[in-house]
Amino acid sequence: MIMKKNKIALILLIMLLIALTPLKIIQAHNVELDPESLISLPMMILGGSGTVTIKNTVTDYTLYFQAVKIDNSTYSQINQVEAEGKNKLEKLKEEYKAIEAEVKTLKETYNTANDAYAEGLKNTSLTETEKEKLKTDYETAKNNYQDKVKEYNDKVDEYNNMATETNNKINELTPMYIENDWVKATDDNISIDTKEFTGKQPYTIWIKLVTKEGTYYDEGIYTVTGTKTEEDTKKEEDVVDDSKNNENSNKEEKNNLIEFQNTNDNTTAQGKLPFTGENKIYLISIVSIIIIAIISYNKYFKYKDIK
Repeated sequence: MIMKKNKIALILLIMLLIALTPLKIIQAHNVELDPESLISLPMMILGGSGTVTIKNTVTDYTLYFQAVKIDNSTYSQINQVEAEGKNKLEKLKEEYKAIEAEVKTLKETYNTANDAYAEGLKNTSLTETEKEKLKTDYETAKNNYQDKVKEYNDKVDEYNNMATETNNKINELTPMYIENDWVKATDDNISIDTKEFTGKQPYTIWIKLVTKEGTYYDEGIYTVTGTKTEEDTKKEEDVVDDSKNNENSNKEEKNNLIEFQNTNDNTTAQGKLPFTGENKIYLISIVSIIIIAIISYNKYFKYKDIK
């Protein structure tokens, strides 16, 4: 009986450890991007700023934006997928361009044969054998042309499918916007606070265009250079040090408040994963699993002797 208790306790412990293991959650997007081509993203972000261009047929609208950080690992994967996709697309483009040249040549041959056959049918001086030859030449040219057109179209389809596949893979890696983080744009300008970081930081810039007809989304990936200085970093460190000193000096007076303060501490917000909706679902699932396991455990011991 003791071994059974230990076994079940071990199972519950393993479940708890699994539940507490941190998972990297990337909420990739499957948003349809600007199907009517109303939004033109900036070519580049300079000094953390850029301007979005809205199609001139749209007159009454509200524009929102947000910048979602991309971690370096994900950004490397995106670059790899993009590079591999471009290489395949360039090869396919060379192939369909070569076929396109053949299509043009065969079309000229077909047109020439078609004209000759049409003239031959009207030429009463030609024999039936000569007319039959013109017909054969025409049909051969027509078939050759149509076959090459089909080959060309198949290759173009292959190119388009590869482009779609590459874009879908990039979308799977691109982080989704956060519904509560939209910022209203002024004069269609967007901005990122470059003083918050140093070095190069990849971002997904999300755009939301709200019109009378509907809401449209678009996004682009940019690498932005931070302008945070050592002096800014030193100031932040000084603020942290001062905070720690004040905390230590008042420690004895506030012992009875430590538990309350920790419960309401919001400093962990900076460490949250950006996709809070996913995290909440994940946390609820974890808690549910543990509760069910504990209830099952209690029921087992309560009814274990009932046959």
